[in-house]
Amino acid sequence: MENRSRNNDLIAQSYVEYYNEVLNYISVRVTDIFDAENIAQDVWVRLLEYDKELSAESLRSFIYTVACNLVNDHLRHIYRVRAVVNDDISVAANIVDHTTEAMIVARDIARFEAKCVKALPERRRIIYVFARFEDKSADDIAIGMNLSLRTVENQLCRARRTVRGFISAIA
Repeated sequence: MENRSRNNDLIAQSYVEYYNEVLNYISVRVTDIFDAENIAQDVWVRLLEYDKELSAESLRSFIYTVACNLVNDHLRHIYRVRAVVNDDISVAANIVDHTTEAMIVARDIARFEAKCVKALPERRRIIYVFARFEDKSADDIAIGMNLSLRTVENQLCRARRTVRGFISAIA
């Protein structure tokens, strides 16, 4: 019990001394300040749950090791969620779901897509609209706009990348 009390005192002192420094370390890596604050708090929760004796000499390094591991876990989780969302969007395109929530989500995504398309450069926007909404092939678009096929494919690829990035950022 004495060991636990000594650890708790040491952790309390380190919290006062290092919290802002650790929060800055985390917030550089995690852009959402609320997530960064939660992770910073989790660092000290993990220290409080640690059963072995802590030493004042190695505590600062241990704090940063815990913080680094928590940041990596958080980022890994975000990347997995994004991958699942991207996979789900492509799978959802093949599934018809008429629930109210699904219809609202689909309408929101369509609205975000339209907003992003409006922000595209004019030629890229026209090519994207022809391909996406009018089901024209790249060959047909190239002939209709008097452009090379390579230009149309390049502009379409860039437009799709921009739209995907915009939608995945809000997801």
